[in-house]
Amino acid sequence: MRIGILTFHDGINFGAFLQVYSLYNIVKKYNSDTEIINYKDYLHWKSEYRFFLFHKNPITIFNAIIKIFKFKRVQRLIKKSNFTFSASKTKYYDLIIVGSDEIWNLNSSFDISAYFGKGLHYSKIVSYAASFGNYKYAVQDLELINCLRSFSNISVRDKNSYNIIQLNQLNPTLVLDPTFLFDVPKRYINKIPKYNNYILVYMADCPDYCINIIKNFAKKQNKKVISIGYYYKWCDINLIKIQPFEWIEYIINADMVFTTMFHGSVFSIKYEKEFYVFLEEYRINKLIDMFERFGLMDRLLNESSDFSIIGNNKIDYDRVRKIIELERQSS
Repeated sequence: MRIGILTFHDGINFGAFLQVYSLYNIVKKYNSDTEIINYKDYLHWKSEYRFFLFHKNPITIFNAIIKIFKFKRVQRLIKKSNFTFSASKTKYYDLIIVGSDEIWNLNSSFDISAYFGKGLHYSKIVSYAASFGNYKYAVQDLELINCLRSFSNISVRDKNSYNIIQLNQLNPTLVLDPTFLFDVPKRYINKIPKYNNYILVYMADCPDYCINIIKNFAKKQNKKVISIGYYYKWCDINLIKIQPFEWIEYIINADMVFTTMFHGSVFSIKYEKEFYVFLEEYRINKLIDMFERFGLMDRLLNESSDFSIIGNNKIDYDRVRKIIELERQSS
């Protein structure tokens, strides 16, 4: 069969790359003629590069360019079709898999209709671990609803997305993000980072109360604070110009992880790290369900949390591992 995977595959984002890399390798194991459908809406493409390259500081621009080139290098590990801004110009596939990631987030400022199957050419279409992100209402667009009804199977990665699909009288399946199903080969992540004895910060935004908590904890533990992917002047070290496999290495070798991000949480769990998540409104839908399923609600923090627990409530990974293994099999 000719299988095409359609997702947010080429963003300069660690989790975005690792989810498509994982899903691609899982499918390719069973079907060699598998590739990524190299499509992206023009406004989506433009906004991503604008975010990275439209800065006044030339050093920031230089670092962004290096990071982009590093990402492009690892993206060569997945087979892609020819690039197009038009979904109707993509090839015919016997099967199209859409997902994972927030491909159905109807709050997006760009056109996501192709991820519902609109304009694509296929014999069969399914979703795997798709997400509506922070969108939480029934789909109102009749054209998109009809597109969903043409899916042979629908699976989603969070309960919010599950509920939305059910509101539209369809029957989804709840599955794990593909990064839980595939282990990155050790040859890509076997380097020892040059830093040790550190606390890792992976946050797109960091409110003042988070800063104070992290700095005080690091001081008590006599550890450096390393920010990865984002620059914060209050951190001891900032690592911006890295690619996804290096990102994994720094998680593996961290003594503690603080994050606000979905895949920051996923890989902390995957590599059995002690970690905490500062909840943001944007990511609540994606995070709450996973933490309830794994019994890790005490890892979620907000401004009113009891921060004295940090470092004292160890995760029972024997229990978590059993839950993940059951869900891996069903997924």
